Parts: sequence; structure tokens; C-alpha cells
Amino acid sequence: MSKLRIAVIGAGVMGREHISALKSCNRAELVAIADPVGGSDVDDSGVPRFTDYQQMLKAVKPDGAIVATPPHTHVEIGIKCIELGVPSLIEKPVSSDLASALRLEQAAADSDVPVLIGHSRRHNSINTAAKRAIEDEQLGDILAVTSMHLRQKPDQYFADKWKTQKGGGGVMLINVVHDFDCLRMLCGEIDEVHAITSNKGRGFEAEDTCVVMLKFASGALGTMTVSDATQAPWSWEFTSGEDPRFAKHEENSMLICGTKGSLSLPSMYLWKNSNGFKRDDPLSRTRLRWEPNTPLHAEQEHFLDVVERKAKPIVTVEDGNRTLAATLAVWESEKIGGWVSTDEMIQRAKLEKTETN
Repeated sequence: MSKLRIAVIGAGVMGREHISALKSCNRAELVAIADPVGGSDVDDSGVPRFTDYQQMLKAVKPDGAIVATPPHTHVEIGIKCIELGVPSLIEKPVSSDLASALRLEQAAADSDVPVLIGHSRRHNSINTAAKRAIEDEQLGDILAVTSMHLRQKPDQYFADKWKTQKGGGGVMLINVVHDFDCLRMLCGEIDEVHAITSNKGRGFEAEDTCVVMLKFASGALGTMTVSDATQAPWSWEFTSGEDPRFAKHEENSMLICGTKGSLSLPSMYLWKNSNGFKRDDPLSRTRLRWEPNTPLHAEQEHFLDVVERKAKPIVTVEDGNRTLAATLAVWESEKIGGWVSTDEMIQRAKLEKTETN
């Protein structure tokens, strides 16, 4: 059986991760790389390399394309893939603004060419096991949630200037969009956001620190404490073991608290009062079972199923846009100094999209 022919657009950090994962995939082969840095020659992966992604798509005609370019380029590339009939896996976030992201959503809705948004933590077996526990009502009604993204990035990470700028750089849209997506996956839709941000850690235009309050559609409340300028281990990257580039620490980065029990992630400890409820009784701790996996590989396997039309995208453009709206609401909240409705964010973006068409 012939392998699926997959191209990668963007050879930065995530592009190289996808390239590496494709090399170990039995169902697919890397057939081309398009990246504006470097010449149109043969990459060290042994495949043709292009500077123009449109030229690559037309010349190579891949079965699917993985888009791992900066967020503000995703929509243009995604729409071109749709026009050329090439299924795409587009790295999160969908875009750096909602109005353009809605253009991609409409293009995907008007076509039968599938688009998968790359929120890879949806494929992490820890999160899927946690979701099952919540759906099985082991926590009861979720009332409160705490999420942390506290770590320190090295100076060389910011060599790409766009990572220091508002509107695309900053810890919220690069990293914490993942945490917003996990919160939506596990706790349901986020209705409202209230936030303050700071750039005190590095002094860049983009934020490096943020505190967020959340209201969920279910009535649950949540908080997020964020900084990529602190020496700390309380982030998914440093606690989950998901990415071998990061040292793993036996800590947690999310607490989900309910009327019948509470769950710590990624340790997967379920805390309950096993003897009924008395105020001073100790809680019991049980570790829920899950089968460890490599989320990026699982995401690529799902993408190959999508390319072959064996599965529909787990994260559609519309779904990704809900996560994007919640993330962008952080900046809007700081701007107005109050609560921001994610539904209103989307409606305003739809009006903006209509006015620019």
C-alpha cells in the first residue's frame, strides 16, 4: 500500500517537530518542505525545498499539507490549500485575529476539503482520560478550575522578532491558547473572560505575564496564572512529559474541582472523600489509568485519517475559532478593563469580516 504524500509548510520549531514525526510514520512520507528561509534546493531530509509554498503545492501536488508558519499567515495558506484541493493540518492558533480566522472558517464550510486545526493536546491520552472521568461524573458538578502556565523561555527563543510583538507574539497566543483549548475540552465553553497582562519580565511589546478570570457556560469559574519569564515548573510543558525537549517535574498545572471529587493534571490524581462527607475527614487519592502516547504522532495519525476521509477533524476551524476568541478576549479585556463575552467577540469579528468583504 502506497504511503500518503505529505508536505510541510514552515520549517521553524513546530515545522521541524512535524518533519521529525513524519520520518517515523509508517503511513506517510515527507515529499516537500516550503519555507521562506533558505533556497529552493534539497533539504537535509532528502526532499525538495521551496521558498514559495504555492509553487510547492502546484509542483508536488501532495495528498496533504501541514502548515506550521507564524499565525498571521495561516489563513492565506489555509485558503490556498482548500482552493487547490489539499487537506491541511494548520498549527494553532487559527490566526492572530478573529476576522481573518472567520474567512478560513467560511472557506472550509463552503468546501469538502477538510481542515484540521493543530491543537495537539486534544490527542494527549491524559486529557482524553480526564475527559472520560468528567463525563462519567466522577467529579460531579465542576465548580472551580485553576490552570497555570509558569516557566521561563531562553533569550534565543525571541530571535524571531514577531514573537516579541503584539498581535501574534506573546505568551497568550503562542502558548496559553493550548491551555484555553484544554479548558474548553474538559470544562465546556468559556462564556466570559476578565484579564490583566504585564510585560515587566522582558519589556517587549508583547505580554509575558497574565492573570485571567473565567466564567464557563456551565456556571463554573476559573483562573489562569501565566508567565513565560519566571523560573518555575508549573506548566504543561514541564509537568506532562509530552515533549522530550523539556525536563519533566512531578508537579501539576491544572486543578479541576467538583462537588464529588477533584482532579489534578497531568498527574491524574482523583481526590474524594471515600467515607461520605464529614468536614474533617481526610480525602483519599486515586490515580486514574491512562495509556501514555505521543500527542504529536497521534495528531498526525488522525490527520492521515482525515486526508483519507476515514475521519472528520477532531478540531474544526470553527472549534479552533472558539478557542481563539477566548484567548483574544484577554487583550480585549485589558483594553476595556472589564469582562468580555466570547460570543460578542465572534459576532463583532463577523461584522468586521462582512465590512471588509
